[in-house]
Amino acid sequence: MGMLPVREFDPAAWAALQVGERMVAYVHHKLKHTGKINMSTRPSPKPRERWDAIVCDGQTPYAGIVTSTSWHGVFVDVGCECHAILPIPNASPEARSRLEALKVGDAVTVYVVQKRKENWKVTLSLDPCEEPLRSCEVLCADGQTAYPGTVTAQTDLGAWVDIGCERPGLVSRQYRALPGTCAERLDELQVGERVETYVYLRNPANGRLILALEPSPTPRLQLGQVLGDRQGQYTGCVYRVKYDWAFLDFGCEASGMLARPGSGAWPAVGQELPVCPVGLDEETGCVVMERARPSPPPRAAPSEAA
Repeated sequence: MGMLPVREFDPAAWAALQVGERMVAYVHHKLKHTGKINMSTRPSPKPRERWDAIVCDGQTPYAGIVTSTSWHGVFVDVGCECHAILPIPNASPEARSRLEALKVGDAVTVYVVQKRKENWKVTLSLDPCEEPLRSCEVLCADGQTAYPGTVTAQTDLGAWVDIGCERPGLVSRQYRALPGTCAERLDELQVGERVETYVYLRNPANGRLILALEPSPTPRLQLGQVLGDRQGQYTGCVYRVKYDWAFLDFGCEASGMLARPGSGAWPAVGQELPVCPVGLDEETGCVVMERARPSPPPRAAPSEAA
């Protein structure tokens, strides 16, 4: 079901609309994570860009029109199928002043600095980046390659770090077992601080990045390596239990997920389990795991015939 904005109608025309009346409308925006569709009675001057076609390198200019403003940002129509925003929170005083001066209908030149597939959100900047932003796919998620970055925000989830990628990485409070990720170290991080980080987890479904402040003692497994060896067995550490799933870190760039057993005890956070991969869940980007079966005891050597 689509939604037409009231502002496209004068009061009399709006009052005259009847339930069941047929009319021509055009889809201008799609919020894929919610299913919401924004429509218009007027066609766009040219076909709108698909989300995947938007270049997120921080240097490609986009001509946009301010469509609305709020306390958390300025929404800009850049000709894309989804909404794009110039965020106000965490902006520098100079940037905040420029953003708050923008009015609905203003023409602006903007640059795409973030794309988040889990909510189809596009984040903009009024200024280009000094260097082109990297794609999540080109990062080395081995836990040993260093990526210098800048802390951009501190939240209940952890510290967000800009590592020159199309989306920020998170030093997460949830992954307390990762090197250098204790609560005390996280609390010490300040916005604007330069830190050395290492990519431990990269979600293949949405590109979400989990960082650590110290390198892994051994290289993290790559997803293709795990899925190519269905007989492999790994030790997974439970870091979250939600609904009927336990989520595990088993030393891979992707998390594992284990279904609640039909019987027996449900694993607790911090518990280690022997697991083996079944396949990839395309929606969550996690590797579906099952408990590894214990190896059978070795057979006794046959006795020699008398």
